Amino acid sequence: MGPIDGTEPSRTNLLGYAIERAEFDDQGNEIERYWLRGIKRFKNKDKGLPPGAPVPTSEHPIQSFHWADYTAHRGTRYRYRIVPVFGTVKNPKLDDAAAVAIDVTTEIEGDQPADPGDDHVRHDVFFNRDVTGQPMPSRAGRQQPARPAPASQPDRCRSSAGRLRPA
Repeated sequence: MGPIDGTEPSRTNLLGYAIERAEFDDQGNEIERYWLRGIKRFKNKDKGLPPGAPVPTSEHPIQSFHWADYTAHRGTRYRYRIVPVFGTVKNPKLDDAAAVAIDVTTEIEGDQPADPGDDHVRHDVFFNRDVTGQPMPSRAGRQQPARPAPASQPDRCRSSAGRLRPA
């Protein structure tokens, strides 16, 4: 398969992978195309950008196989093109010949409505630590919380039922 499988010859000067997203309408016409952005970046590139500033994966490629697109819309067709990036941090080269494309159509409905007579479409959003924890530094910078954290109560602990009981 080439660089995407990380075989020994293809890993020489491999910086990571850029991901391009194209969105299509119902007739298959391309609406927009752009490089996904991330907040992880090379240390000695784009100095002066504030921490957490989004950067294109074509210049700051993803260096793992764990990525997500949290801007996708329901019931929409996308094509993700994953492109190996070689070269140096300040001179990345995209290997378009080794790119892999994946077509995805997002779900229109999440779980079915509880009431069969309800025709409202339900769209579910699930959060985990990565989603809820990452955007905060970019919004709040390095500011401290407005109020101090509550003091612990060493003379109390929670039982398995969640009720406070003396320690």
